[in-house]
Order: sequence, then C-alpha cells, then structure tokens
Amino acid sequence: MKKTVISLLVGAAIALPATSQAIASNQINSSVEDDIVVAGDVLQIMVPAAGLFAAWMHDDWEGAKQVTYSTIASAIVVEGLKKSTERQRPNEVGTSSFPSGHTAAAFSGAAFLQSRYGSAWGIPAYGAATFVAYSRVHGKRHHVDDVMASAGISILVNQYFVSPYFDENIQVSSMAVDGGVGVNIQINNAAFDTERTERGVQPVLPTRYDSRFELGLGGHTTDGGALVAGQGFTEAPEFDREFKPFVYMNYQHALSNNNHAEIYLNSTDSRERGVIAADQKLGKNEYKQGQEVLTNFQHIKLGGTVYKGYQPVDALHIDLGLGMYYHLLSLQMDDDKNGGNYAKEDSWRLMPNLAMKLDYEVTDNLSLVAKGQYQKWSTDSYMEAEGGVNYKLNKQWDMGIKYVYADSSFSNSAFNAVYDSQAFALTFANRF
Repeated sequence: MKKTVISLLVGAAIALPATSQAIASNQINSSVEDDIVVAGDVLQIMVPAAGLFAAWMHDDWEGAKQVTYSTIASAIVVEGLKKSTERQRPNEVGTSSFPSGHTAAAFSGAAFLQSRYGSAWGIPAYGAATFVAYSRVHGKRHHVDDVMASAGISILVNQYFVSPYFDENIQVSSMAVDGGVGVNIQINNAAFDTERTERGVQPVLPTRYDSRFELGLGGHTTDGGALVAGQGFTEAPEFDREFKPFVYMNYQHALSNNNHAEIYLNSTDSRERGVIAADQKLGKNEYKQGQEVLTNFQHIKLGGTVYKGYQPVDALHIDLGLGMYYHLLSLQMDDDKNGGNYAKEDSWRLMPNLAMKLDYEVTDNLSLVAKGQYQKWSTDSYMEAEGGVNYKLNKQWDMGIKYVYADSSFSNSAFNAVYDSQAFALTFANRF
C-alpha cells in the first residue's frame, strides 16, 4: 500500500500541465538578495543534516537510512512536479517554481526528527524549516503555495518511511492500580552495549489513529484571482498560458464523543500583466490609462474549526462545525518594463466559520465526501463547497479526488477583491 501512495504522488507530478515564461523588470519580480535568503540556503542543508547527526547521536543506523530515503524520495516527487508544471518563479528567472526544493529538503529533516525522536528535536527543526520556506517566498524564488506543496509532500513521504525510534532492550509498560497508574521498566544488559550500530528496526505501530494530515494537490480550472490582479486591464493573458496550482493542507485531531478539530491552510496566488483601461489608483500611487503594468494578488486563508459528529445511520457521518478563519489579502502593482511606480495594499479579515461535512460509506473502503463552509462579517463574505470521492487504502492511508468551488467577496478591502474560483485536487492523507 505504501508503494501505491508514493506512486500516486509521482503520478501527480507528471500529470499536470506546463506553462511559459515572461520577462520583465520591476519591484514585483526583482530578486531579493539578503541575509534571510542566505540563511535559508544554509538551513535547507543543515536541517536534514541534523537528522543524520541525531541518528549518529542515538547510535541509530536505521534512522540514518530512513532520513536518507525520505529526503531522496521527497526530492524525486518535487523534481517531477517541477518538470511537469514548469511554473514561472516570482522573480521570473526560470520555470521551476512549483514546488520548492529547498523547502522540501528542510521539511524532510524536520519531519524525520519529530517522528523519530520526538518534540525535543522536532519543534526547533520545524521552526528552522518554516524559516526556510519564508526565505524562499521573501527572496521571490517561490510563491506561498509552492512552499506549502513541498512541506506537505515531505511530511507525507516521511510518514511512509520513518518509524519512531525505540530500543528493543528497554521496555516500558503501564497498568491501572488502585488510586493511580503503575509503570514497569525492564532494561536488558544489551541496552548498555556501546558497540551497537542499529536500533529501532521494527516500527512502533499505534493502536489508535487520533490525528490525520491531508494534502491536496491540483490546479485551478478557472482563476478568479486573476480578475482581481487584472482589474481594469484592456489586455491580459489568457488563463491557460500558465499553470495555476491549487494546494491545501488540513490537519485533524480526534476529540471525545465522535468529535474532532481541524486546522486548514490554503493560498491563492495570481499574477497578471496588461494595459490599464482607465486611470486608477492603488494606495498613494496613480496609474494612467494605457500604462503597461504587472500586478500580483494573494489571498491566504488560515482557519480552525471544531466539529460535533453525528451518525444517523451506519453508512452516514455528519459533522457540524463552528470556527474562526483569518484572511490576508494583498495586491501589488508596478510599471511592467522599468518599475519605479510600485504600490502595495494589504487587508485582513477575521471571520466566524460555519461548516458541515458529510461522509457516506459506499463500501468499507470507498466513501463519497462533501463539505461546505460559510463565513461573513459586515459586508465581507467567503463561501467554499467541495465534493469528491475518498478511498481508504488501509488504516493509515487514504487518497481521493475532489472538486472545490470558492466565492470570495471582500469589497471592504483596500481594493475590490471579489472573485470566485474552481479547482480539482488529488488528495493524500495519513492517519497517525
């Protein structure tokens, strides 16, 4: 089953369309060269290297093999996606933006350290990996959804290859006793053998799977964000000239009484160039009719929702949720050819979220899934609906395909961010 998951990720890497490259020079697409970018370049090597160092510290040859396999497999998937999508970088130097190789390497190391040795190693490693992702966006080498895709791929590949570290010569067990819990620890003499070079060969399998991580990888079929980026254009490129990725990450954790909580992250990035149809203004800058400009629109959605679960019949699961979402909207504009007229406006909204999820089990492994969300505050609103099919490969892994429609209406923002979008995505999920 694990081979199936990796094969499907690689299949997604070669099944996506290609794009073309444009050339311009202004503040939107000019590269940033500073200490943040350099630090990110160093850390993308140091984080997986720290995984090998930790394995050496623990005298854990098996762990060293696992981090090596995980990092190489992530790189293969990422490079396959780069070759098949050929998405242009934000600085418009090359067409290898989606996904980010630096981010994939860093998150491979961080996910290994967390899974193998726990939070004492994992938390600082994840912090360093997140900095690497930030440095790639800051330096205009990648879009936000590029680094999201890499992080998600590396986390899932890590879940395939890496098992928690344990010493078979040290066994800990517990039992309930009157007034508390009894703990029994058994240590064999071999545990003190400093010549051992391999431990933790056998994976520790959980008896419960309380957490679930899902990654969605696909593409937009309609790019409504381009309407925001290109508002007022008389000339703008056709949508099909460039691959517009659709990426989301969803983490769920089971609560008591059939309830659960989830955290969701998604980003829309749209860049357009064209000729302005009429005089317009962004921030304090003015743009005249007939000017050729480059614009970049971004909409990041981050939210958390708690769900109450119901099961009216054996095959049907219904979850009703209440949560909160943060929306960050940003629009940039500059003269396309020579720059010198750069403007940027940011707006953010915090809105309550009403949600409902349906899961109908057609068979023990095959389910029809649907989800709807509605958010509103003042005159701003956001609605998202999705539906698809999910197939459970085993207790730990499942995959599927879904269609997602979103309607964003942020007329209260510094610019008119009113658009809708449609996308298809392959989904890959791991329970742990």
